[in-house]
Amino acid sequence: NAEQLDSNSVTDFQLECLKIEVYQRFGKLDSAALLARKFNKRIFNLPDQKNVDKFYARIYFKLSDINHQLKNYTDSYMLLFLGKKIGTDVKDQYIFSEYYYRLAMLEYAQEFYSRAITSFKACYKESLEIKNKEEELLFRQQEVLDNIGLSYFKINQLDSAEYFYKKALDFNNQNRSKFDEKNLNAAEGVIIGNLGQLYAKKKEFSKAKTYLKESVEMNNNDFIGTLDALLQAIQLGHIYLQTDDLDSAKQVVNFIQNNEQKFYNPKDRVNYYKLASEYYRKSNDIDKFLFFVDRQKDLENEIEDFERNLSRISVLEQLKFAESDLKYRDLKNKNKVNSTWLIICAVFLIGTFIIIFLIYINLKKSKNNIKVLEVLNNKVNQQANELKINNLEKDKILRVVAHDLRNPIGGINSIAKIMLMDDLRESDREMVELIDNTSKDALVLINDILEFTNDNHNTDDHTVEKINVNTLINNTITLLRYRIIEKKQEIVFNGLKKDVWISGDREKLSRVFSNLINNASKFSLSEKTIVVGVELVQNMVVISVKDQGIGIQDEFKGSDINALSNNKRRGTSGEKSFGMGLSIANQIVKKYKGNMWFVSSTVGTTFYVELPIVK
Repeated sequence: NAEQLDSNSVTDFQLECLKIEVYQRFGKLDSAALLARKFNKRIFNLPDQKNVDKFYARIYFKLSDINHQLKNYTDSYMLLFLGKKIGTDVKDQYIFSEYYYRLAMLEYAQEFYSRAITSFKACYKESLEIKNKEEELLFRQQEVLDNIGLSYFKINQLDSAEYFYKKALDFNNQNRSKFDEKNLNAAEGVIIGNLGQLYAKKKEFSKAKTYLKESVEMNNNDFIGTLDALLQAIQLGHIYLQTDDLDSAKQVVNFIQNNEQKFYNPKDRVNYYKLASEYYRKSNDIDKFLFFVDRQKDLENEIEDFERNLSRISVLEQLKFAESDLKYRDLKNKNKVNSTWLIICAVFLIGTFIIIFLIYINLKKSKNNIKVLEVLNNKVNQQANELKINNLEKDKILRVVAHDLRNPIGGINSIAKIMLMDDLRESDREMVELIDNTSKDALVLINDILEFTNDNHNTDDHTVEKINVNTLINNTITLLRYRIIEKKQEIVFNGLKKDVWISGDREKLSRVFSNLINNASKFSLSEKTIVVGVELVQNMVVISVKDQGIGIQDEFKGSDINALSNNKRRGTSGEKSFGMGLSIANQIVKKYKGNMWFVSSTVGTTFYVELPIVK
């Protein structure tokens, strides 16, 4: 029984880790979390952290992984730091390699891909210094090379990604005799699949199909469990849809559907739902299309709540906190030993207090005046705090109400759309169309309220990172393209020919450009074109969103962005405007030392966002 072990040996700790993993394996997460918390307290309080054996580093790393899976993030990062500290003390390359690998995986999960590249490279560099080249180490080295390529792929540096993918394949060929054949085939299947995705992004569809088919064939076996085959099949299916090969796309969708239970990552399941909904949309099977769209939205809402909590936890800040906490505990232990010195200091403090008391008597009158000012200042601060609390409570109530209303109103909107597909009497159709439009407007208002209250509530709680401008705009357009196509409009993106970077919160800045593109679509008629451009002006990047819409009324021309919140003009298809979107966007741009303005005429409106470039 691992809970009753009295010694602090490596073997005992390994048994405790094993027991926690057994609880996890059989779904007893509460028992796993309870035992992990007990274990955390015990291992944090080892008598002498400086002289522990290097094998304890593996225990710390293992327990860090377990705590992260159980969402005990603070303990997870403390344990990761303790493992690294042992590596620093004993100067062991294996420990450093394991530390940087885990750090890189955490940074990758939080979408800090540039940081992940640096950490993966540090992991690979440390692993090269390890003398014992066992299969486990070689397998980790080729995995890290592939992960570096994948991180470059995420930030759209495709040439670098291709270089590292091929470097991983060359590494495997050079060490082929040292690998187990099944393990090697599994690893190469993943790398080949990643190359297929890269060529798909380059629009080299013929080459992409070849690599992805090969990856699916290599991974579709009992040894691997077909999961990697399913992931690559999703990408292959998207290529078939892009090239209008519906028959091949159907085969892929059926293959994935028959193995859907093998997805354990919710994001992978969402990607499958996207593929299936797009296939059935192109096949004009509306019922199945709506079925998969609903499943996709429900699962995305669940993922959003989890990732919001994860993304707010900075790995580097938590590691710094762990270091500070450890220093504090060391200092506390030293203070116990030096209690005599504290007594001496106390004597001196008493003497100092007497001197201060004498000075206090001479300054008593001044002190009374200061007290009066302090009372007044406290009243002002108290009123400010009460006002802040009231605002936070108001925002909290608005978020709860809006969040609870979103799902039922979304359901009403979906039902109305389905009813409009049937043959209805003219009077019934008018009523259903009214329900459809009203519920759609309600959803827009609810989303605006959620964005507005979230932005007010989290003014200081945002992640600042280095963001590629072309990638940010491209991703935003991709998410909105379907809505624009639905209104029979076209969107053109004139990006920069070189990579330019800005600093800020990726989600918030994406919200700015999403709002501007949505407005351009809303106030433009069908068959019109929306042009998104990026240009450099000295040390600033200027992003423009130009429409061919109905323009802004003369009374608002020359006004600032915030004044437009009073312009609640309907869109060209009757879409409602609630006046919050542009105000929120302007606040976000100002937060990152940028500017936002617009120019409007009878032939359309252009909104400009200017942000500083970072090196």
